[in-house]
Amino acid sequence: MHIGKFRKVIGGYAGRLQTLGLDLDIRILPAAQKTRATAPDWHVVLARGDARIDVGCGWTRSSDKAGPFIALLLDCPSFARPLRANLMRSDRDPAAHAMLWSRSLPRPREAS
Repeated sequence: MHIGKFRKVIGGYAGRLQTLGLDLDIRILPAAQKTRATAPDWHVVLARGDARIDVGCGWTRSSDKAGPFIALLLDCPSFARPLRANLMRSDRDPAAHAMLWSRSLPRPREAS
């Protein structure tokens, strides 16, 4: 499901996360320095004027089918659980990116 439109800008990405319950101005900024190999490559911040509120992080990933993308993890005390999404580059416009989300399906139970 498409939940956001973003543009590549100097220093990261800028765009809007829009769902039935959210309409947020978001920036995705590179992490300053990774202290561990598993540390996030990106910080996700809510932009409100000069204030920046951390709302998540992201990791640079790549797949044979989709190419490079950013796997995002967004969280807020009002969320029942963290929201996982991917920021994917548009096929038509290299500066345009889409934030995509899909509901995680429960794992099938093993027979006892």
